[in-house]
Amino acid sequence: MADPIELAKKARTTLATSLQALQDDSAPDELLDVAEPIAQTMGILHKVEHGNGTKLMVQEALDHARTALNDLQNISIAHPAVEAAMEGVAGSLSKIFALAQAMPQAPGDHPTIRRDSAPPPAAATSAAPIAPVAAPVAAPVAAPVAAPAAPVAPQPAPQPAPQPAPQPVVAQPLGQPAVHAPMVTAPLPAVPPPTPAALNTQVIPQAGPQPRDFGATLPVTNPPDKEPEEVSGMAGAPLPAAGAKRVEVELGAHSGSNFYKGLSGNDVIDHGGIFVATYASPKVGEAVALRILLPGDLEFEGDAVVQWTREARGADSEPGFGAKFTRISREGRQLVYRYVRNREPMFYDDM
Repeated sequence: MADPIELAKKARTTLATSLQALQDDSAPDELLDVAEPIAQTMGILHKVEHGNGTKLMVQEALDHARTALNDLQNISIAHPAVEAAMEGVAGSLSKIFALAQAMPQAPGDHPTIRRDSAPPPAAATSAAPIAPVAAPVAAPVAAPVAAPAAPVAPQPAPQPAPQPAPQPVVAQPLGQPAVHAPMVTAPLPAVPPPTPAALNTQVIPQAGPQPRDFGATLPVTNPPDKEPEEVSGMAGAPLPAAGAKRVEVELGAHSGSNFYKGLSGNDVIDHGGIFVATYASPKVGEAVALRILLPGDLEFEGDAVVQWTREARGADSEPGFGAKFTRISREGRQLVYRYVRNREPMFYDDM
């Protein structure tokens, strides 16, 4: 599960770039009005970092950030500070949304109950008084009867360790020293004597390191599992332009971004794709380069084509776009399959 303190820190750091761009000396004075909701959002996130925030406060921060993005989109002034601030606010919204999902429900939080929802179980009352339930009385447990002790077999007395037998002495003629015969435990395999040709061609190793041959240079390539491969059925799909900026997609237990599948199949790569939660969605049919960040400091890259977009629909869902992979490595496939085993992918009707 994502750490609320870490999510709040990342969102506040991203918003700091937007606030710095709006407060630059070269920025027009009209942009200072947009800085107020951004500063309010950063103040709430600062409380969450120090353990003083609540789920309702995070929801309030999400509303402030959405207000700031809406104000930036309505500004007609063409200035680099507007674009930098809009990118920072849009990047922080996905983190604040994930933070709202990860925050625990505090006793003081009172979520709004819809009229069409069923009343909570605690509100139901019964006309008849509820009789107290007597605690079950444990039945007395009979004391265990000790079984008769089995006769203990006498242990054999410890035997002294066997001493090695003395080596036989081979008789030698008078005047020569005695020779001890070696102890052979197992017969050794017979080794044929080397032939004269083998003796003539024997190579005697030389001491010291052997010189390396720097004449040949091996090409440096990526491992086979990291090489991008074309996804089945996506031959001829457009590829991102050379030098295109990669879109970072951060996935977690409560992230707005997630993989999706459709009616055409259960494989999220061959018959689905990835939903990227963002307020700055590209156009349908545009090729994008993705950098997928997974829990556990794992990541991979892939190319995709935008298939559909989604507008904001309240606090329960974020806007963004769905993209189908066109190229992905084998390592990336394995990371995707491992992620969807722990978190159910979204469903999108692709028929």
